[in-house]
Amino acid sequence: MSAEDALFEYTDDRIIDRGRDYFLSGRVLSLRRSDVNMFEATVQGSDLYTVEVGFDTDEFTLFHWDCDCPYDGDLCKHVAAVVFKICEDPDAITSEVSPPQIASVSYKESVEEVLNNIPLNKLKSFVLSMAEEDRQFAKKFILLFPDYLSILPKNYFNDKIHDIINSYSGGYTHLDPKSTSSALKEIKKMFESVEKQSRKSGNKNLIVCSASVISTLTETAYRLRDNRNEAKSLLIAAEFALRDSVRNAAKDEQTRLELLNTMLDLISADTHPERESYGTMIGLIVRLINSESEVNQLINAVTNKIIPMKYKEEQLRILLTLIEKFKTPTDVVQFLAKHWEYPALREDRINSALKAKNYKLAVLLAEEGINATAKSNSKLIATWYGLLLKTAIRQKEDDKILNLAVQTISHAGLVYKTDFYAMIKKYIDGHKWIQFVESLINDLQTKPENFHYVADIYIRENWGQRLLGHLMLKPELCEIVKYDDFLAKEFREELSLLYAGAMTIQLQEAKNRGQYRDILSYFKKVKKFGGIQTAIDLREELYQRFNKRSILLQELNKLNL
Repeated sequence: MSAEDALFEYTDDRIIDRGRDYFLSGRVLSLRRSDVNMFEATVQGSDLYTVEVGFDTDEFTLFHWDCDCPYDGDLCKHVAAVVFKICEDPDAITSEVSPPQIASVSYKESVEEVLNNIPLNKLKSFVLSMAEEDRQFAKKFILLFPDYLSILPKNYFNDKIHDIINSYSGGYTHLDPKSTSSALKEIKKMFESVEKQSRKSGNKNLIVCSASVISTLTETAYRLRDNRNEAKSLLIAAEFALRDSVRNAAKDEQTRLELLNTMLDLISADTHPERESYGTMIGLIVRLINSESEVNQLINAVTNKIIPMKYKEEQLRILLTLIEKFKTPTDVVQFLAKHWEYPALREDRINSALKAKNYKLAVLLAEEGINATAKSNSKLIATWYGLLLKTAIRQKEDDKILNLAVQTISHAGLVYKTDFYAMIKKYIDGHKWIQFVESLINDLQTKPENFHYVADIYIRENWGQRLLGHLMLKPELCEIVKYDDFLAKEFREELSLLYAGAMTIQLQEAKNRGQYRDILSYFKKVKKFGGIQTAIDLREELYQRFNKRSILLQELNKLNL
C-alpha cells in the first residue's frame, strides 16, 4: 500500500496532492517516533506547525492525527505530508531523531556542550559557510530567527504571504469567502506582529512587510473573495505604515535610501498601476527623492507602465516637477517633447516660465509645441502662438507682435482661452492702434478661411458699414444671420436688402422644394428689418425672375406676408 491509499479514506485528492508537494519540497523538517506507531513532526507551512500522527507501519493504516495549524477541515496537508514522509522515507525516522533515547540524549548533550564552549566567531563562521553552501539552510535559519534582523530579505514577506494564501486555497486558484477571511486574518496577524516589533526595537522590517502586503495583495486580488473588505483595510494599514516611515526618513539617510529602494522595487513590479495604491506609492517616493540620479530611477521604474489617461497625466506632472527641481531646462524640453500628447503639461510650464520671467524657456517650449502639434489641431497650435504672443508683448517685441497676432487669430479667432485681441489692444498705443488693426485685417484677408475673424474685428471696432461691405463679399444667408443683431442697431434697411440679395442668389442655385422652403424662410428677416412693403416687392421680383420654376412659385404663393 502507498501513502495515497492510507490517506484516501480520510481526505480528498486536493489535500493529498498538497501533502505530497510539501513532502517533496522538504517541508517536513523533523520526524521522530514518540511511541509504538506514534510519530511527532515539525512541518514548515506559513508558520512552523507541530504534527502528531498515529500510523501502523505494518498495516499502512492511519488511525490518529493532530496539527496545530488553523485549518478548519479535518485532515490537513501538513498531516498528509508527514504520512508521505513515514511511508516513502522511513530511514528519516531513525536517521533524524529516533535512535535509542540514551543515544539521543548523548547527541543532544554533545551539541549543547559544543555550543557552550565554541568561540562565537567560529560558530558565526560555520553558520555563514553553511548558508553560503546551502540556500535552504540559509532560508530556514532566517525563518527561525527573523526578529534578530534589522531588515529582512525583500522576498521573505512576499513568500510568507503567498504561503498563507496557498495554505487556504485547497489546491484551487480562487479562495472562497471563508478561506479568504481566514487567510487575511493570518496575514493581518503577521503584519501587526512585525509592526509591534518594529515600533519596539526600531528595526526596519515594517518597511519591507508593508511593501510586501501592498504588492502581494494587489497581485493576488483576483484570487480572493473579500466580501468584508478586509484586504482593503490591510492595504490602508500598510500604506499608513509607509507614510510614517517616510515622515521619519528625514532623520536617517540610511533609512531614507532603504525605504526609497524598497518602494521603487514595489512600483517597478506592480502589474496593476491603475490601482489607487500605485498613485499613493508614487506620491511617497517623491517625498524621498533627493538627487538627479534618484529622479532617473523613478522615471525608469514607471516607464512603459500602461496607466489610464487620468492617472498618467498626474504622474507625468509629478515627474516634470522633479525634473525641474533636480535637472536642467533642456531636460524639461526633452521630457515635454517625448510626451507631446499631454499639451496641458507644456502649457502649464510655459505659464510658469512667464511668471518667473524666464522668457527664453517660454519661447523654446512654445516653439517646440508648434513643431510637435499636428497641423489639423488649430486650437492647440493657437495656444502655442498665443503664448508666444503673450511673451512678445511682455518683452515689448513690436516687430513680432503683428505676425504672432495673425497666426494666433488665424487658428482660433480673437478669443481662445485668452482674449488675444483685448490683450494686444491694451499694449499698443491708441494712435498706433488703427494702423495695427488695418495691417491685421489685410494679413487675415489673404486667406478665405479668416472671413469670420475679420468680421469679428469689425464688430469689436464698431465698424458696421465695413461689416456690411464685408458680408457683401460672401452674401450667404447663414453668414448674415450671425451678425444681424449688431447691424440691426444702425443698418436695418441695408440689412434687409442684404438678406434679399442673398436669397435671390441662393434661389438660383436651389434644386428642390426643401431648399426653396429653407431660403424663403428668411422672408421674415426681410419683413422684420425692411418692412412689409419691402417683403412684398421682393416676392414680386422673385415671381418675375423665376416664373418658369413651378415648385418655387407654389412655395411663394404659400407665403403669408
